[in-house]
Amino acid sequence: MKKTILRIFFVIAVTVLFGSLLNITFSEGFISTIYNVSGIVFSIGLGLIVSFSIDGVKERDHIITIRKNIRNVRSAFIKYFVMATFVYLFYSHIPNQAIQIKNITIKFDSSWLAVIFILFSILYFIRNFIDIQKLKDDIFDKTLK
Repeated sequence: MKKTILRIFFVIAVTVLFGSLLNITFSEGFISTIYNVSGIVFSIGLGLIVSFSIDGVKERDHIITIRKNIRNVRSAFIKYFVMATFVYLFYSHIPNQAIQIKNITIKFDSSWLAVIFILFSILYFIRNFIDIQKLKDDIFDKTLK
């Protein structure tokens, strides 16, 4: 839970940084497109997780560990997709804020929040694809011994 909260604060900090430095606001169409990509990546990832097979693994301790890791990855996939969905659905209702401190303007732009959070989720899904493939390869290698 601590890691998730830290990641959310990181995303908010990056949102403020980019929103303050770059004078760009993303269109609803662009945000919708990356959200759709996120949904596709999520669906593929969840399909991989659900169909993950531990056939050939004989040691009970390994089976328990693998199942626990798969459950953790599945839960994280769902958690990040739900959060991305929440941000996508409500980004247009999150008020943009700007604070002027001397000559520096600090901006919070909800379109940046949506884009960064959805992209962060996609990167998280991809990283877990790679981890799942590595686990599958490791299981295969160990069952050959």
